[in-house]
Amino acid sequence: MIGREGPSIELTLNRRPETTFGHMLATRRSVRPDEPCSLSDIIDLLWYLHLPTTSWIADDGYRERQMPAPSAGGRHPLSLLVVATSLTDSPPGVWAISPADKPVLVPVEIPAETIGKILAAAATALRASEPPPVLLVAVARSARTLSKYPWGKSLIWRDAGALLNTAHLVAHDLDLDSCLVGISETVCIPLPNTDEQLYDVGALAVGGRTTNATAED
Repeated sequence: MIGREGPSIELTLNRRPETTFGHMLATRRSVRPDEPCSLSDIIDLLWYLHLPTTSWIADDGYRERQMPAPSAGGRHPLSLLVVATSLTDSPPGVWAISPADKPVLVPVEIPAETIGKILAAAATALRASEPPPVLLVAVARSARTLSKYPWGKSLIWRDAGALLNTAHLVAHDLDLDSCLVGISETVCIPLPNTDEQLYDVGALAVGGRTTNATAED
């Protein structure tokens, strides 16, 4: 198993960017990250993705939300798994976001074979010899969307693009290198508190900002 025991970490903001949205769009670049960042950086990024939301219970019993990244029908079927191979302020580890009203980062144990396949797929997609310092893996809880839209699997992929692109913009605004990683359904991912079969539907590679990096797009 890969992961470690430890306390849950509340998502709080440690530093606030000062750039405008227009400037962020004009200067945004995808950069394959090589340098590690801090766990504190990742917490800041996740804080923006999980800002306080309006939520309600739908007729089928699922919770619907309004969150920073849009989602079909407000279903938000994606959870982010944080796989860190190199951090500046913490040992490597694997964390998941709890589904609580006040989200927290919870250390989880995932089979080493599962994490190995995800990291290998990410390295291949990035055409790199090593996986990125941090990988934010979008994990799909498909039933949340398919319960409302039975033929809506494509909506899950659309949601993945919206979430990961939002995360990429936030990472840029936090002076972090990042780029989207084209992995999909690499392996079934066992997360706590669910019996549903969960699969990866994309990822974002994240790391510290480098001054001499080459932009991908």
